[in-house]
Amino acid sequence: MNYISSLPQGNDKTFFVQQMFNEVAEKYDLLNSVISLGLDTYWRKRTLEMLMIPSNYKKPVLDLACGTGDFMEALIKINATAVGIDLSMGMLRNGKKRQNDLIQGKGEMLPLKDNSVGAVVSGFAVRNFTDLKAVLEEAFRVLMPGGRMALLDVAQPNSKLLKLANGIWFNHAVPFIGGLLSNKNAYAYLPKSVGYLPGESEFKELAKAIGFHHALRREISGGLVQVFLASKHSEDDTQKSSHD
Repeated sequence: MNYISSLPQGNDKTFFVQQMFNEVAEKYDLLNSVISLGLDTYWRKRTLEMLMIPSNYKKPVLDLACGTGDFMEALIKINATAVGIDLSMGMLRNGKKRQNDLIQGKGEMLPLKDNSVGAVVSGFAVRNFTDLKAVLEEAFRVLMPGGRMALLDVAQPNSKLLKLANGIWFNHAVPFIGGLLSNKNAYAYLPKSVGYLPGESEFKELAKAIGFHHALRREISGGLVQVFLASKHSEDDTQKSSHD
């Protein structure tokens, strides 16, 4: 089901998302682990593997909509340099104890220089961006030539049994648990926000129109989550194409 017609749009969405994450920030990490049944750490690990960041990677990696910095921690464990940007000051404050390289900002208007990061990663934020096209344009702008992007988010499993179980958990259990331990409205929004997610072909067309190549989508855990992947042409690729 597509819920997008009943969800906030434009500036209303930006304000709603910012306020929502400010309110749930204190217990966000705990609930993220609970509602993912502890799989969120594995999903982040697999996403970084798809991003193909080697150990001791020296170029900065942007954790876009970083929240409290879970992806940043994973990057630090492989000795990569990480910088995090998030709309919610509440989320950033709850992450300060773990990482100092945190900036408040919008994905649609990144406070970073052109060609300044080697990779962009994001966890469960695609559906929370107000303008996905603008976010992808900004990611493309700040990526160095040859840089890669990986955006992790929820998905709809293909298996009928897994889809049924996930629907019961995600649409009913998660809002109940979230309301019990944190903010009822925020966790009622969570399953509905799937309506914001682009389809595979939509993402590919959008990414390629912006200038990305190798745009694709990969599933993890039977389709419980998905990763949108894309690359920016390297300088060598650009030179080759100019000579063709």
